[in-house]
Amino acid sequence: MYTNSPAPGQFHNPGFEHLKLIYLLKEAQASAPLQVASIYILPLLALQRARLAINAYINFMGQKIDPSWEEFQQNDTTIQERIAYIFRKIGQSLSFEADTWQEVLALFETAGRIKGDLSEMGKLRREEISEEFKNIAVEYPIYRSLAIAEEAIEALLNCSISNNL
Repeated sequence: MYTNSPAPGQFHNPGFEHLKLIYLLKEAQASAPLQVASIYILPLLALQRARLAINAYINFMGQKIDPSWEEFQQNDTTIQERIAYIFRKIGQSLSFEADTWQEVLALFETAGRIKGDLSEMGKLRREEISEEFKNIAVEYPIYRSLAIAEEAIEALLNCSISNNL
């Protein structure tokens, strides 16, 4: 039986769970490519999950490097401040001019514009979906959100490996 709880001695990574959901969304879209949900809703869900996955890995790494991470990140810190804080703490250089981090910042900003219950959108006809949501779905197809999340997570993991975290 599958549970979300890790076995004793194992750790649970919610970021990985969010990534798995993006893969499932990608499969769902492939099986129903012309449905409204597939065209618009699934990319929006993938975008939100990518944001959650990256955020979970950032929190995991932040907790590993700084015992006061929870206190730091409760002060309405932006994603850019949190990433910069991690890199500063581990003594690694960071440039937000790099494609990876520019994409991450844009993804977070765009995902933050999605308001409301996306499951309710499944009941709408194509013409009833807002132009903003349609544009976001076109700008962030599932594969793009997934690629950004995987690239950001890989960069974070590479830093943690090189710093023996």
